Amino acid sequence: MMHPPGLRELSLTEVFDRLGLNPQQRDLWDVFNNKVDAYTGVYYRQKPTTPSPEDPAPHQIGRMVDNLQNRLAALEDVEAAAKGLYASLTLQQQKTANEMLILAIPAFTAAGSESGRSSAETRRKEGKPDEAKRARRGGLGGGATGPMSGN
Repeated sequence: MMHPPGLRELSLTEVFDRLGLNPQQRDLWDVFNNKVDAYTGVYYRQKPTTPSPEDPAPHQIGRMVDNLQNRLAALEDVEAAAKGLYASLTLQQQKTANEMLILAIPAFTAAGSESGRSSAETRRKEGKPDEAKRARRGGLGGGATGPMSGN
């Protein structure tokens, strides 16, 4: 995952420990944690897209699109769970989440590329709403629980 210099990835356990959640918040944390696990599982179950003289180039590119759409659908589930958890946090816990939560979510970006967070920030600065972008996306529909398409 690409982080600004000086930052490191954090484990979900580290974030959980720092948040100091009450029992009701822990239920929402469990939902969030399960969505992060599902997102990570989607990534590791994917068949890599590699060049092949027997596989037509458009099919190879289509498989890459399918992989990214499936990851996006799972990451959107993480986002929804994070919103529910965040809404339940105290102001101090929200401050801690602001500083730590994103660092505990794997981005699986290639070295040298922008992180998803940077791309989203760029879209917002350019006045391109995320919702319009999402309306055009395929993926698994409502979530990451279905079979992987095209893999």
